[in-house]
Formats: sequence, C-alpha cells, structure tokens
Amino acid sequence: MGRSRYWSRFVVSVVFGVAAVIPVAAVAQEAPRLRPALNEGSTGPTDEVLAPASGQTYYVDCAVAGDAADGKAPTSAWATLSRANAAELQPGDALLLKRGCAWQGPLNARWNGTGDRPITIGAYGQGDRPLIQNSGTQIVVTGTNQLIDNLRVRSDPDSLDTKCKDNPIGNRTGISFEAGATNNTVRNAVITDLSSGVHFTTRATYNKLLHSELSNNIMMFDADPYKNDGGAQAILLQGDYNEIAYNDIFGSMACSTRYGTDGTAIELYGGQNNSIHHNSTWNNANFTEVSLPRTTVNVFAYNLVNGHSAVTVHDGTTRTIVLNNVFYSTGGSGDNGVVCAPCSGNVMTFKNNIVWGYGALSTGGTSADEGYNIYWAPNGHPYFDGPISPTSLVADPMFVNPGVDFHVEVESPALGAGSMESVSLGWQHDLNLTPVPQAGAPSVGVYELP
Repeated sequence: MGRSRYWSRFVVSVVFGVAAVIPVAAVAQEAPRLRPALNEGSTGPTDEVLAPASGQTYYVDCAVAGDAADGKAPTSAWATLSRANAAELQPGDALLLKRGCAWQGPLNARWNGTGDRPITIGAYGQGDRPLIQNSGTQIVVTGTNQLIDNLRVRSDPDSLDTKCKDNPIGNRTGISFEAGATNNTVRNAVITDLSSGVHFTTRATYNKLLHSELSNNIMMFDADPYKNDGGAQAILLQGDYNEIAYNDIFGSMACSTRYGTDGTAIELYGGQNNSIHHNSTWNNANFTEVSLPRTTVNVFAYNLVNGHSAVTVHDGTTRTIVLNNVFYSTGGSGDNGVVCAPCSGNVMTFKNNIVWGYGALSTGGTSADEGYNIYWAPNGHPYFDGPISPTSLVADPMFVNPGVDFHVEVESPALGAGSMESVSLGWQHDLNLTPVPQAGAPSVGVYELP
C-alpha cells in the first residue's frame, strides 16, 4: 500500500533521529481474540497429485475447437474459461485445466463445496501448469470450500516506467479472495509478474495460501509515485483468520523513483487473527509492513527472511506476535531489521528471533514485549535505539553459511535458548518440520537442530 510505504520510510528515519506521523483512518473493528488456529494449522509438504473427485469432473482444453461438448472427459473438453465460469459445479465436483494451455482470465471460482466434499480446481495432463493471464484479476475467488491446485497466474503490464529501469506499471492481481470467500485453499501455485500476487480482501476469512511460489511481483500501480506508490506486493492481507504458510516469496524488488527500491513480501493492512508461518523469502525490499488501527492479533512464526528490511510495525496497530524467525540483511542503513516506533508490549511481542543486520531493533526509545532474541551485525555492533531484555543476546548466532544456510553450528548460543512461549502458543515444528523442543526449551531462530 502506498500510504503504508510512505510512512515506513519515515519510520526508518527514526533510527537516525527523525520522527514522523501519518494520519490513518480507522475502519470498523469487531472484537479480536486469540484462538488455536493461530498455531501451525497446515503442516508439511503437500502431495501434488489430486485425489479423485467424489463428484463429476469437467475438463478444459485450449486446443479443442469450442464449447459444444459436455466437458465430462478429456476427449469432450470445453475450450474456454467463459464456459468453465458458467458451469454449475456441485460439492465434490472438479474442474481441471489442461497443462501447457494458456487463457486470458479471469477464472471465477464462485462455487460452494463442503468441508468433506470441496470443489477442486486443478490441472490434468503433462507439461507446465495451466496459465491464466492478462486480466485485471486472474482468479477471482468468491465461493467457499474450494481447493485451487497447481495453477499459474501472471500479467503483462500496461506500460513501462522509462525513468526507472523500465519497471512495469499496471494494476494487476493474481488471485483475489473476495468478500465472502471462506475456507478456500490455494496451493502449489506459481504467481508472477503482478502488482499484487495474492489479495486477501476485507471480509475474506479462513482461507489458505500454501506451498506456492510468488516471484518477481514488481509491477507498480503508477509511474508517478506521488500519485500512487502502491504495488510490488507479493501478498496484500486485509482479511481475517487466513493462513499463509510454506511458500517461497522472492523478487518483490521494484524500481521506485521515490524510494530507489520498493516492494513487500506481505503487506498486512487491516487484517486480524492471521497466521503467517514457515515461509522462505528473499530479495524483497521489505518482508512485511503492519498498518492500520484495525490490524491486531497477527502471528509471524518460523519464517526465513533473507535480505533487506524485515518488519515494520506502524503506530496504531496492536498485538503483532513475532516468534522464531530469522531476519538476515547485510545491506546498509536503509536495510533495517525490526522497526516498531512507538512500541509497547501491547503493540508487539518479539521473541526467539535471530536478527542479523546493522539496524537491529528500533522502538524509538520505547519497550516491546521482547526477549530471548539474538542480534548481530557484520561489524559486531547491531544498532538499537531502545532497551532490550536481559534474556536477549548480542552475539554471533554462528550460521553454518550466513546468507545461504541458516542452520547453526553446534556451539551456537541459539540452541535450546528460546522461550517456551512459542510452544505454548502451538508452534511445535521448525522450518524443517522437526518437532520443537528437542531439549528443555526451543532454539532461537527457524531451526531446532544444527
């Protein structure tokens, strides 16, 4: 979100003594609450082979002549997404798109399955994932209990910003969970070349994005960043009770005439009770920005963040919970670890994390619910502008290969040095799915064992 990024640049300046404030309008807020689904939820790799549909399966093949057939077999497939969108799928039915095919979007996932008989939207045949591209939104999700598996989405831009390395310009979304979309799962997707890879809109609840690749989402909304500096966000999260897990998110690093570079892996903008865990991210301008007063009770756990700025928690948000992550950056003063200013224990809980970067933790002199962390920088002097807990260390975590392999050596101070708070909240597996803890207490960072 442009407004959020504008504020974050000034928050980063707080590290160097410059304060700033942004006015943000609050939106309607229901009472938030902690709940068991804030823990791991989905775990482990998923099988890429779809289970047979319990109902009717329909097929779509871009190579056939038209939509006159009944679609009920590969030999009588439909040709177009328009015909697929008009299908009246029932619980247990499946809609399969042929691998190697490409269509202009959108695909309207509007159907309603049940918990034990979901609607399945997936792929069949051999070759590359089916491609849906070049519409405003490639897949529009409005239904319930749908499994969307093994699809690819992307879009060409409207134009290029010739003043900024020909960065693509346009407003294009890969997958949008719209209001009313509930209990849907997207998995094994490839989501590229967009301004917003996946958008969980307001009132989109209990949806999941799992085991997917989100890459090179660098499209900006406008070439004039003073009109609209939004875009280049792999995930925009505004809904509640959603889960983002086991994804690879990389390359949200756009050219910006305003900031030099811009882009975010996960933009959290008004969502509540969301769980972001076990993701691996690299080469994004920012990992996450947390904005708007409505935003509360969101958990980031066991995420590996390699490169550039890590977490910015904006004023007015509450109860951002950050547990057992690695935030690694060797960039200069613009690449900061964690910014939460002004902060408090009600704004952010920050425990069991490793932060490697010159700007380690900025709270503007205020205190967070912080402890059991390890901070380090290449020069041995990570920067703080506020207090840290006596349970936290300024020490080399002893990564096996910094920037490449974030396991730690057997002599690392991270091993068995964490707080049990993460386990009590339900986080019982590390990034390798090793059970936690292996000793009396969990390790600090994303890996439980060397």
